[in-house]
Amino acid sequence: MITEALIDKSYISLNSQMTVTEACKVFEECRQSNLPVVDSGEFKGILFKNQLQGFEKDKIKLDKLQDQFRSISVLPETRMVTALKKMVNE
Repeated sequence: MITEALIDKSYISLNSQMTVTEACKVFEECRQSNLPVVDSGEFKGILFKNQLQGFEKDKIKLDKLQDQFRSISVLPETRMVTALKKMVNE
């Protein structure tokens, strides 16, 4: 399977101006454990719900946590196994 087959144009995402509280609410509503962070159409990385634990939720915005975003990119024609290996190794 190639990654292009998995691309959903209507995906749920976070943006870096959200507070940790807002991001937690999105995670709860969509029942996902990880979500992409996207600003103005630009992919910033993937944030895992468990990475938000321990922060002052109302005071911290996600842009302060950018060092915790998992950021990988692959071409649409990349095989899924290759993409997953790249994610695990980075």
